Amino acid sequence: MSDFEFFFSFYGLILGLSVAEIASGVARTVHERGEVRVGWLTPMLAVFVSLDVAGFWVVAWQDWRGIAFDFGILVIGLVMAMTYYVAAAVVFPREFQGWASLDEHFWARRRLVFGGILATNLMALAGTIWAWLAADRSYPFPMNWVSWSYFLLVFAALLMPKGRAMYVVLGLLILYFLNWLPQLNPLQAAVGAAL
Repeated sequence: MSDFEFFFSFYGLILGLSVAEIASGVARTVHERGEVRVGWLTPMLAVFVSLDVAGFWVVAWQDWRGIAFDFGILVIGLVMAMTYYVAAAVVFPREFQGWASLDEHFWARRRLVFGGILATNLMALAGTIWAWLAADRSYPFPMNWVSWSYFLLVFAALLMPKGRAMYVVLGLLILYFLNWLPQLNPLQAAVGAAL
């Protein structure tokens, strides 16, 4: 087993627990249906966080394979994966009592979720660029306007006031990840048609 495979098995385990937290929240919601109004915001957030974790996993596999690992990198990966876990763990409430709707829970917890995701992705981007530069190699994955739009949308979701615009932001964040599917690629097709 290579150093990277060792790191990735540990890192992937914690990211997998993040996905399990989302699945557990969905299962609790299905089990408690009728006890709380579901709405759209929390299910959309659950889809976004799930896609974001999957995307983070893919990017780590693509970007980090050539990096030499040590204990420091392992600890940084641990911090990032644990931050994702905390963000995923608060997407759904542990108990439904006390919440009139999942939308109410969303507005109460969304800053923790989006803040954790934004912090983790910025740490990953900075860490990846630093590691490549420390190895005297240029960062091989240039950021384009689509990549920067992701950061802007997460930042907007973190700060925007309560309102219907959140549906648009969440929809665009989900669309960002659907753009990764070559058979769909709706964002690039829409932009290409507009130009």
